[in-house]
Amino acid sequence: MKNIFNRIKNYLSDSLIFLRKFIQEPSQVGSILPSSDFLAEEITKYVRSEEGPAPQRYLEAGAGTGAFTEYILKKMTPLDHLDIVEIDEVFCELLQKKYRANKNVHIYQGSILDWHPKVFYEGIISSLPFNAFDPAIVEEILLHYQLLTREGGIISYFEYQGFPEMKKIIFGSQMRKDSLKNAAWIAKFSAPYLLRRETIWKNFPPAIVHHLRMQK
Repeated sequence: MKNIFNRIKNYLSDSLIFLRKFIQEPSQVGSILPSSDFLAEEITKYVRSEEGPAPQRYLEAGAGTGAFTEYILKKMTPLDHLDIVEIDEVFCELLQKKYRANKNVHIYQGSILDWHPKVFYEGIISSLPFNAFDPAIVEEILLHYQLLTREGGIISYFEYQGFPEMKKIIFGSQMRKDSLKNAAWIAKFSAPYLLRRETIWKNFPPAIVHHLRMQK
């Protein structure tokens, strides 16, 4: 009962932070609420999907309040390592408070495009709101992910269902055009590597998760 109470308390606290960030920067935060457990379970589906003794490295980009981080850590072994890259200062401070005790977690505040580790990742879990970004930035980020992923590694990301229409209502027709352009480029990039696509209706708004198995 105590664990359930704490989970509800943490979710409400994270939701208030998320809502405040959405009001402050609506074009940079994809939703007014943290991602649901259903979305978190799907997007982390391939974390440690293949058993083995060798340590594995994972990257989480745009972790926000850590809705996916908790699921990633549950699936990792004590020898695995997680790098978290989050550009927002408020979110980054929250992540530091939550996970600073985890020795196999490293948190970096900055743009994912400035992250150049000397390692390759087994998996990249991306929470970045591609629908909200400029198309040129989305292209740059996905190509950067490709460089950071080992042969056969998996990139997992999501997009919100019907987001172009939502952006037209909130921001105008030009933003909708950018969203459609984004979607077209992402679909073209993803096609050769698509491993799995799943729609998560139990999320607000509903989301489509994409898993790509990368080949160099």
